[in-house]
Amino acid sequence: MSEKASEDKKTIDATGYVCPYPAMLTLDALKELPAGGVLEVTVDNPPSVENISHKVESKGYKVEKVDEIGEKLWKITMSKQA
Repeated sequence: MSEKASEDKKTIDATGYVCPYPAMLTLDALKELPAGGVLEVTVDNPPSVENISHKVESKGYKVEKVDEIGEKLWKITMSKQA
């Protein structure tokens, strides 16, 4: 897993990991973001796309979009509301 961060935007590469690890990483990262911050997570495991989206929304965060950026590769963009 690799992480890149600025003050209000963070990126996590969770490729190669299976559930529930990508969702756990995502929720931990969202907790650390400031209000209005954006998190992008890249995954290559189809169940992780649904699992992350469900977990994020159940905790009150917003899934902005899910993009298929390659064969079996997705980028999920989320935000932490103010």
